[in-house]
Amino acid sequence: MEANKGTDVFQDMFRRLPEAELSASFRSDMMQKILQESAKMKKRSERVGLFATIATSIFIIAFGVLTIFYLRTPVEETEIPAVAIETPELTMFPFYTFIGVLTLLLLFADYKLRKNYSKKYQ
Repeated sequence: MEANKGTDVFQDMFRRLPEAELSASFRSDMMQKILQESAKMKKRSERVGLFATIATSIFIIAFGVLTIFYLRTPVEETEIPAVAIETPELTMFPFYTFIGVLTLLLLFADYKLRKNYSKKYQ
């Protein structure tokens, strides 16, 4: 009973309101407001992404610095061994070339498929 009374009051109030025409520039004004809100949301998401990138970078740098300090604390008098870099055997060169060419072909196919998809659905 109480719910019907509330809706009746609202219906009565809306009937009393005068009908007004929308302004000629209503559509363009509304689209402009929508575009402004869209730009604000895009900027906000870019800021959040930038903040996340900066925070992650600071964490990684701090972790690296702490690791270096931890490794430099002398537990024993030991030297850091020299790191030897080995070059791959030339018999493996064709295999590495095959993997590289295959990767480039897959990247090219991915580029073309994405370009085709974006053309088709945008």
